[in-house]
Amino acid sequence: AGGSRAEYNSAIPGGEGKSYYTEGFTTGDPKFANALRIVQLARQLRIESDAPAKIERIQAEGAAAWRQAQAIDARLARHRTLDDEKKACTQQLRAIEQKMEELAAAARARIDRDEARRVIVARMQRLLVETYRGYLRADQRACVAAIENLWSKYAVTTAQIETQRDVEAGTLKGYLAGLGYA
Repeated sequence: AGGSRAEYNSAIPGGEGKSYYTEGFTTGDPKFANALRIVQLARQLRIESDAPAKIERIQAEGAAAWRQAQAIDARLARHRTLDDEKKACTQQLRAIEQKMEELAAAARARIDRDEARRVIVARMQRLLVETYRGYLRADQRACVAAIENLWSKYAVTTAQIETQRDVEAGTLKGYLAGLGYA
């Protein structure tokens, strides 16, 4: 149990060099499971130390942190893609707005003041007429509804009037006969 570094280096089994035990310890492509090779070697050599337990704990934490970093990188890549798409859409929107301004300026240049006045007045007239027609239609609907309401309350058919007339004529004949005029 407490040997020198040279003794440990010569005790590495199977002709594997130090690089076998340090493989994957780079930041570009870490292989956290390879840290367990060192723990296994320490146990084979019966090294008494709390280092293997620390290595196992740190290896697990590192692997978890690496997975979390990969997930964050994936989300960041998606965010960058969306951000690039937003920038492209913004540029396209600006180009469309600029084109619209150019077309409006060209239209303004082609139309004289009197023609513009005629177009504006015609448009305002059309808007006013449509508005008034809407008001008229609303009033017509209200009038029709009121008339239909009165009709349903007070409507009397010709047959009802004639029947009432015949009844009253019969009563009148009875009075006249009673008075001796019939």
